[in-house]
Amino acid sequence: MTDYLIWILLTSLWCWGFHNAFEPDEIFGKIGDWLRSKISEQVLKPFIGCPICMPSVHGTFIYLHACQGDYSVTGWLMFVVAASGLNYVIYNLFPPTDINVKNHY
Repeated sequence: MTDYLIWILLTSLWCWGFHNAFEPDEIFGKIGDWLRSKISEQVLKPFIGCPICMPSVHGTFIYLHACQGDYSVTGWLMFVVAASGLNYVIYNLFPPTDINVKNHY
């Protein structure tokens, strides 16, 4: 159980770090700008655009690695929702100015 919680925390940190790396003036900022000019925002959200949405894609791959063959749909769903929820809590504790999470649908 402790390992599961650590993987959720690491997933959350990964999503925030990955998101920030593609922001303007960051290490992959030029790639992020190019992607934003070519791909719709709705498609980019689970990949680089929204840390709350990103666990759906990034968390799935991390979950598959963390489970080491002991997969379950329920475990995956709980993992992704927990990581997304943690990112939402972090967002509300330290709201960034570059994401409009309240109206991002």
